[in-house]
Amino acid sequence: MPFLIETKKKIGSVQNTRKITRAMQLVAANKMKKFQGLALASRAYAWSLLDTLTLLSGSFDELPFASRAGTGPSTPLGTSRTGKRLFVVVTSDKGLCGALNQNILKTLFRSSEWTGTPVSERLLITIGRKSHDAARSLGIPVVEHLQGLTEELTPELALSAVDRILTRWMSGECGEVLFASSHYVNAFTARPTLKV
Repeated sequence: MPFLIETKKKIGSVQNTRKITRAMQLVAANKMKKFQGLALASRAYAWSLLDTLTLLSGSFDELPFASRAGTGPSTPLGTSRTGKRLFVVVTSDKGLCGALNQNILKTLFRSSEWTGTPVSERLLITIGRKSHDAARSLGIPVVEHLQGLTEELTPELALSAVDRILTRWMSGECGEVLFASSHYVNAFTARPTLKV
């Protein structure tokens, strides 16, 4: 008889766990749908903005961040800009996202840009706790770790992060900035990318 009572308790426990798991799945699916819409809407805006800037690129030569790759502020166009290479890696703060973070880190640390740059010429900025932890465990020095960039990112927070990166570029501390992040394709696919 005690065996039957224990079995009934276990069955009830499993059923309760199933209900809780189902509720968590519904909440996660709802959140994902919301962020998916935001990501796709902002991507369309970003591509349109880049297309416009490309068309008008000849009109902005006097602006410090409008120079072509390999040139920079107070450097005539066509001449190489000196300075270190600044790598900015963007990962999540939390896990449970499959191999997303690992793929971004592998893309950066195995790239020819990273391996071909002498250690003394590399600067690394991490965005997200997972990239910061990985760099520390590999013994890679991090010049700055940007925190507080959550899912509910406001324009003010985004601009403050961009400003901290641009400040290093404008000061001449770095001659090139490379971003390692994921490119969202669909709910099951996010490709790691490294962009100049």
